[in-house]
Amino acid sequence: MELNNFPLVSIIIPIYNAESFLQDTLECAINQVYKKIELILIDDHSTDKSWSIAYKYQSLHSNIILKRNKGKGAAAARNYGFQLSKGEFIQYLDADDIISPEKIATQIDFIKQNKITKRTLIGCYWQRFSNSLDYKIGPIQPFLNKLNHSEEEWLLSRVEMPPITWLVNRALIKETDGWNESLTRNDDGDFFYRIISKTDQVVIIPKVLSFYRRHDLPSLSKSGDQAHLYSWYISALTYKNIVTEKYGIKGREASDKFFYYLYFKMLLRDENIALLCKKELYNKKACHEIGDRFVQKLSYYIGLKNAKRMRFIINRLRGLPPF
Repeated sequence: MELNNFPLVSIIIPIYNAESFLQDTLECAINQVYKKIELILIDDHSTDKSWSIAYKYQSLHSNIILKRNKGKGAAAARNYGFQLSKGEFIQYLDADDIISPEKIATQIDFIKQNKITKRTLIGCYWQRFSNSLDYKIGPIQPFLNKLNHSEEEWLLSRVEMPPITWLVNRALIKETDGWNESLTRNDDGDFFYRIISKTDQVVIIPKVLSFYRRHDLPSLSKSGDQAHLYSWYISALTYKNIVTEKYGIKGREASDKFFYYLYFKMLLRDENIALLCKKELYNKKACHEIGDRFVQKLSYYIGLKNAKRMRFIINRLRGLPPF
């Protein structure tokens, strides 16, 4: 591969107490088929052996930059990594996830062959895994039947896509205010709502090139702490502001679906945040799909909150997770 004719790609990896997974993640980044890359490792004040593992890799590879986070949290680490990076394209990679060796090469090749503009966002299929890639979990995602999508249809449908799936043009990131460092939950959603709102189109390459690790232990994204739940609410406000301004009635309907879902999620976790979510609904009488048909049907008779309480009791009796 003649690298002079190819763009530099910066892989930004925030690290926090990831000693159990970090080596696998660094290996998948270093062993990319696409060789014109730099790795930006930002250690977020780890207290385990993460720093020493990262330092060892830096000593062996001249294209690795290792720094300690100037702030605190993954969003701050990604922003700092972006400041240090020089790549025309950015690959965000969490310290416990894995990308295929062909991931970046496949996306760059598609960009070059199709003369993709700077305002196009390139993604790929992905799958969850546990422990190692020998233990893949659940279906291949997302469920799509076409390659190209308008930013409108993508935003309104709010497809679930981890940050690892995207290859982002630097120009798009510079049009946003970066990652919101005050958020501790759905900060990736908040960031990519703003990114996608700046795009001309979204392209999803129909190959599984990214793998998202599922943890059985409690994690930040599963935490019920009020600050984390409130961050989820704030990210939904970002979404609401974007889609209602750009798409009118369709945007209001999409916003209501999101806030109704959050209202359902918050009901037995934080009453105050649940009420905040309910206030954001344009149509407060409408009911939306929430992913639990039993609760949905029962809510028509005893109300959503009582239906969710019933689900909580049933799950406890069956020895299942509460929700």
